[in-house]
Amino acid sequence: MNKKSYHMAERLRTASMLTFIGGFMDAYSFKTQGGHFSGMQTGNMIYLMMELAAGRYWSALSYLLPIVCFIIGAMFTYFIRKKIIYKRGPWYLTSATLMFVGIFIIGLSSMTSYNQLTVALLAFFAAIQAETFKHVRGTPYANIMMTGNLKSFSVFLAQGISERDPIYLRKARNTFLVVLAFAFGAYLSAKLSNYMGNNTIFLLMIPFGVLMWILYREEKK
Repeated sequence: MNKKSYHMAERLRTASMLTFIGGFMDAYSFKTQGGHFSGMQTGNMIYLMMELAAGRYWSALSYLLPIVCFIIGAMFTYFIRKKIIYKRGPWYLTSATLMFVGIFIIGLSSMTSYNQLTVALLAFFAAIQAETFKHVRGTPYANIMMTGNLKSFSVFLAQGISERDPIYLRKARNTFLVVLAFAFGAYLSAKLSNYMGNNTIFLLMIPFGVLMWILYREEKK
């Protein structure tokens, strides 16, 4: 039986690269930008409420900013993809190109501005990434937050074992690998930021460049 062919945007290598990027960005923003998250808005929301409860209202606003920018980024992605680009072909390559340019702009801004702008831009582009890339080999996953992926891995593994179904075991394997990629991205970002500081973000242009290349090759077929 022939194996099902997936678009490059849904293949395991692409999903692993994207979760690596997600982990790298969150660790970078938390460590170098005042304890704020770029993609994990749950963390920002918890800190927001904690600051409000402590009466530190100006500090609370700094956690509200990435949440709002994430919402704007998700809405931007929907309208651009649906109203402008949808009829011209897949959105994946355009999205990857936007994020590549965005990371370069963020790198420049992080050297010359307050961290609020850097975190806001990171949250905006994290939303584009999350809203664009949603499946790995036909299975829904998240590339900027791992709670849902850990739950999916556990359920797929349990189903695979109890039903002796290799399909669920493969889904469990794929989900586990994207979680590992996220963890490795976070680890590498935390390590390198000790030496490179804010400039660490420029390293993300490498995986984004590779992502653009493989998506471009896919679209040429």
